[in-house]
Amino acid sequence: MDHPDARRRFLSRLSERLGKSRGESAPPEGEAREEKLTEEERISRFLRNLSLLGGRGIRVQGREALRRQLMEDIDREGGSPLVLWKDPLLEEVTADLPGVERILWDSGRDSAAQVRDAARAAAGLVRAEWGVASTGSLVLRSGNDRGRSVSLLPPVLFAVLRRQDVVSETRGVWARLGEKVPACINWITGPSRSADIEGDLSIGVHGPYRVVVYLLE
Repeated sequence: MDHPDARRRFLSRLSERLGKSRGESAPPEGEAREEKLTEEERISRFLRNLSLLGGRGIRVQGREALRRQLMEDIDREGGSPLVLWKDPLLEEVTADLPGVERILWDSGRDSAAQVRDAARAAAGLVRAEWGVASTGSLVLRSGNDRGRSVSLLPPVLFAVLRRQDVVSETRGVWARLGEKVPACINWITGPSRSADIEGDLSIGVHGPYRVVVYLLE
């Protein structure tokens, strides 16, 4: 299925029913920005917007620097037990961390027990598939060894994101997904925020109250 063409056809039919015309000659604004932004501009915008949301983004040069920074932040945030996706990079950088109880999300284990482990963890560690510069969002693919509970239940979320996986706009994510859309994609835009009818804002009610992103360079 050609998602861009299908989207254009759908929007054209909708415009016709509303009695409006829809031009097709100019590319959408987001696509134009995607082409013009350099990689460094995308990264700077992503980090700035993440900060405005209340998250923290840190550039790290290589795996050893990632390990050191993660250990520092675990100490800062009280992030033990640490629950993490079963991922070679994450397992490597968390191996033998002093004083840290490490819990792997493993599809071979009982699912209820894994959820209980994630609920008691002080922090979760995941790998983000993409980062979106325009919104400061992280995009996570869920799967057998990539449980959603790891990013939702602990009060602190640590996420590793490669610099080359930062895109300008959300449309860049859909273009990279193509036809192979997974059953679940999580979009995380800063720490969890909830407000009641009076507008009183609470942080961390429906997800982590702190989000730390390691931009791996």
